[in-house]
Amino acid sequence: MRPWYSCSAFLAVISTFLELPTPVGAYHCGTGAISTTLSWITTAGCDGEKLSNECCFPHDRCIDVADEVYNSTFYGQHNRVVHRSMLMKCDTEFRQCIRSNYSDRDICRTWLEVTHATVVTLYTKFKNLFE
Repeated sequence: MRPWYSCSAFLAVISTFLELPTPVGAYHCGTGAISTTLSWITTAGCDGEKLSNECCFPHDRCIDVADEVYNSTFYGQHNRVVHRSMLMKCDTEFRQCIRSNYSDRDICRTWLEVTHATVVTLYTKFKNLFE
């Protein structure tokens, strides 16, 4: 088992059994309780509030718009090509947001690109396989 798999599994188990003080209403990174908690933990020392408000919240809104386009059908057909293109644009803007907001903090920028932007991009690519 790779070390980061072990670490992720460990954090998931810990976050399930411990009540971590996550700012549920104010923190916009993550899609559920576990991913939000993991995101909040991994942003420690890198100003997670900045990431949440400046990057995650706009990314969520961008995804919502893309999903609205997908759900508006034309003669019963979903517009998959436009939807995928919009999702990729959202993810690219998210990565750029991290780069620009953490341009003066190399370690945080690199860490957040790996733990957030890359994970989001991989999730989108995986999701598109089954759309």
